[in-house]
Amino acid sequence: MPYGRLLALDERPSQGAARPATVPEMIVIDLGRGSVSAAFLTDCETLGVSVQPAPPRSPTAKGSTEHTFGSINALFAQHVAGRTGPTP
Repeated sequence: MPYGRLLALDERPSQGAARPATVPEMIVIDLGRGSVSAAFLTDCETLGVSVQPAPPRSPTAKGSTEHTFGSINALFAQHVAGRTGPTP
């Protein structure tokens, strides 16, 4: 591929790098510090995203997220060098 064409391809992502590809309507969060930070809540408000807290000790409220983390742990993280167990 010509060098000039590669440069033109590299410029395209820079135009959209600051914009999210998709914006959800609602995010269900647990009450961890990272989820309830002022920056996160401000960004959600700016994007028009509703933030709903999950009930305490109810992993079924975030079922797809819990399933995804379980899959990452079972299928990917076990192969990471230096992994010592199920938690980071």
